[in-house]
Amino acid sequence: MSGATYPEDHWTRAKPTPQVLAQYIRGSEAAYNRTTFGVFERLLPADLRGRRVLDYAGGAGWMAVRCAELGAQVTLVDAATNALRLALMLAQTRGVTDRLETVRGGRVTPDLQRRRF
Repeated sequence: MSGATYPEDHWTRAKPTPQVLAQYIRGSEAAYNRTTFGVFERLLPADLRGRRVLDYAGGAGWMAVRCAELGAQVTLVDAATNALRLALMLAQTRGVTDRLETVRGGRVTPDLQRRRF
């Protein structure tokens, strides 16, 4: 399913590289994304240490990585393999790979249903 509904030049179709990560980050500067991320930031507590976060259909992990930066243990679920790889690259650049788990899938598995987030 990875990238199946996206245009040919969409970042989910490209092999995750530092250049694709840079393209994804530049995309976050678009007005819609700035607004979305701004609202997200205002809703987040300043400290998420000791909390577990589930980011379902979180794409390349912008919000998941932000929660990890604030101390949460984060599980990111997405159907797009390239998005998850890009999320791991983003987490690496931010120094939070130890707090990010990625799960490929289009639905919440029984294992995830048993966990507390």
